[in-house]
Amino acid sequence: MLKIYMLGLVMLFISAQAMSKEVLLAAMDYPPFYGEKLDNYGPLIEVIAKSYNVMGYDVKINFLPWARAIAWSKSGKVDGMVGVWYSTERAEYFLYSEPILSNFIGFYKRKNEDIRYKDYLDLKEQGYKLGSVRGYIQPKGLQESGIPIMFVSKDLQSFKILSKNRVDLIVVDKEYSRYILAQHKFQKYAKNIEWMEPVLEEKQQHLIISKEAENPKNKLKDFNEGLQELKETGVFTEILKKHAFMQ
Repeated sequence: MLKIYMLGLVMLFISAQAMSKEVLLAAMDYPPFYGEKLDNYGPLIEVIAKSYNVMGYDVKINFLPWARAIAWSKSGKVDGMVGVWYSTERAEYFLYSEPILSNFIGFYKRKNEDIRYKDYLDLKEQGYKLGSVRGYIQPKGLQESGIPIMFVSKDLQSFKILSKNRVDLIVVDKEYSRYILAQHKFQKYAKNIEWMEPVLEEKQQHLIISKEAENPKNKLKDFNEGLQELKETGVFTEILKKHAFMQ
């Protein structure tokens, strides 16, 4: 009887340990990839949550502005952040997961303007000005060319300064822009601006785990294993299809 009782206590302890695993992540609104008002917070967060769920974790999301999300992640106030591009500077503070989804970065321009260029330096020599969001990693060689860039705090402000002729081009993600400009309240911008081929750069979105988090290597390892399981079982593809999001 004692052995059965002790076994019950052990199983209860193991169960309590499994239920106690939790990850707190920061995110901003970045539809259609992820956002507070999207179904299950969007495809990227649903993939992250289910990758952790299969490994026995609960996932909580804290929606914050970009700069605060990075700061909280760096300090360990949250365990990490979703949808972050790799940089050597950030790698000093964060561990990066396997790639999850891609961003296709390029220019938007005004519809009535014919802009042609050979490279970024050519854009600078022609006197063009760019707009972008402060804190975003720019396509390789863009800032190095010395071309003037007006930085704003949100992508929506980029569309505004382009429409109002304050800049000639803005650097944005193709899928995000398509989603935002399809919204009725942004039609006033959509009718005046358009995507400009070619894609400048493909960026991979990662989950990052703060080196200040508790057991950061385990949290990253467990996520990567869960992500692999979702891909092998087809759940990853099912999530993207459910959100009408295919890459």
